[in-house]
Amino acid sequence: MAAWDDGDGRRDGGAEASFAAFLAAYNDINAMYDAFARRSGVSVTEFWALLYVSEGVTEQHELARTLSLSRQTVNSAISKLVERGYVELVPDATDRRVKHVRLTPAGEAFASEHIGALHGLEERLWSGFDEYDRNELGALLAEFRDAMRVALSSVWDDDPPPLHRSARSRRR
Repeated sequence: MAAWDDGDGRRDGGAEASFAAFLAAYNDINAMYDAFARRSGVSVTEFWALLYVSEGVTEQHELARTLSLSRQTVNSAISKLVERGYVELVPDATDRRVKHVRLTPAGEAFASEHIGALHGLEERLWSGFDEYDRNELGALLAEFRDAMRVALSSVWDDDPPPLHRSARSRRR
């Protein structure tokens, strides 16, 4: 079946156009999140790492998995956050090889100011939609995500990245 084929060999221009609109909106939203992160004074990766650390993700390998980034990229961002005084690395009580990322008082202040502002903005905007639209949008996006995971599993030799576990899932 050709791309955007409706199943009868005809082109489905409506599906193609609506998907293009979906991708444009998705890319625009991601660009706005990235701009918000950069305007807070840290890199995009540093911002999302701080957000997840503030939500309880404390191991660097878990941050890498959650952000769908390499360990090296996350380690570099964490090193910069240590230099900035926003986080510290604390050895695990039972396994000294494991270091947990913990917000410092400066990191807590950053999270309160910038991440708190973002959450407040999101909550205000989301509550502007009626309950039906909120539920429908969430359900449709989850359905698309699940279909994408199945489709990717059929083309990749390994599994797609794990789903985010945070109540406030974000991209990097």
